Amino acid sequence: MAGIAEGVRGFPQPSGGLLKPSIFDPVPLAFNDGRYIGQDNLPGDIVEGAVCLLSFFSLFSAMSGYSYAERDACLKEAERTAFQDCSPGWTGAYGTASGADAFEDGIACAYSKDIEPYAADCACRLAAGAAGGYRPARVRADDRTCSNIASMVRRTVVFFGNNGPVKRIGFSFGAGYGERIGSGFGHFLTDACIWDMSVTQDPLPPERTMRLLVRLVMCRESGDPDLERISNIGLLNPRLGCAYVTSLSRVPQEAVQAARDTIGL
Repeated sequence: MAGIAEGVRGFPQPSGGLLKPSIFDPVPLAFNDGRYIGQDNLPGDIVEGAVCLLSFFSLFSAMSGYSYAERDACLKEAERTAFQDCSPGWTGAYGTASGADAFEDGIACAYSKDIEPYAADCACRLAAGAAGGYRPARVRADDRTCSNIASMVRRTVVFFGNNGPVKRIGFSFGAGYGERIGSGFGHFLTDACIWDMSVTQDPLPPERTMRLLVRLVMCRESGDPDLERISNIGLLNPRLGCAYVTSLSRVPQEAVQAARDTIGL
């Protein structure tokens, strides 16, 4: 059985996607740092992986009260959540004699601080190893890319500070899995919404919005009272400084059925 990303990738959608951009309401981020975040020197999957990893680490750390004793556990959990659909050898490797240790140590230096360039570069190397097809030792984020990553992490943390609190991060779906999708996690859960993150120049990539709908259907089928009542989906794009939100009531029934078919319910 597939994970969420793989399952959605293998399910055909019409041109423009099953969820039309018009059903989403844009929500500009209240935090405006005045920066235009332009092109990076690394592929998008590496940069997105780095932003996710550092954002999860920052949020987990905040939840722990920035307890130094829990730093390593927070980083492990951040890796598991960020790289859930990637190479398992690069997740939860902290404390082992692996090539990832030095990069993880570099990320840990950002604990309870702003994201320094070295931490951002280390996060990119971890993301490259998780994505596969890259040689992490040859990955190098330039100063502009490191600054872009730090800005996107700050925007993410502030967004959830204003629109949270975040109730769960990297959570499973209980009984919501099916015959086609048997693994995968939700990224962020607030009181009324399940959230995912994208850092592309495209505000609403069809594959990402479909992943969100799949996660929402899995929430509703989970048997977990906190998840069953969720009826909104949101895609946060810290590069564009905006989030995009819609509710289940605005989603066409054929799209909901397609999500159920994708899951195998």
